Amino acid sequence: MNQKILLKICFKTIILILFLVSISCTENKENKKSQPNKSQENVLRLVEEEPITFPLDKETNYNVYTKLYSTNNESYLSFFNANNFSIYIYNYDSKSLYKRIQLDRDGPNGIKLGG
Repeated sequence: MNQKILLKICFKTIILILFLVSISCTENKENKKSQPNKSQENVLRLVEEEPITFPLDKETNYNVYTKLYSTNNESYLSFFNANNFSIYIYNYDSKSLYKRIQLDRDGPNGIKLGG
C-alpha cells in the first residue's frame, strides 16, 4: 500500500514539473511585440580601411597577441615578444616604437611562462 501511494506522489510530482517547465518555456506574445529584437537594436557596419603597419625588429615573431589602449589622449599598441622575452609598446599614431621592456626569465624578478 505504501508503495502505491509513493508511486502516485512521484507521478503527480513529475506531471507538475513537466507542466511548470512547459509554462516557463512559452513566450508571451504581447511581451515579444513590445520588446524590440536585440539583433535589430545593435547594427554594426564594417568599413574597409587601409592596413596599418608597424616597423618590427628581426627578433619579433609575427604571431603575437596585441593590446590596444589609450592614456593621456595617446593610443598605444603593445605585445609580448616571446623570442626575446620583451614587451613592445608602439605609439599607435606615429607607428613608432615608444618603449621596449626587457623581462627577466630567471632570478627573483623572473617570469615563468606555461607549464
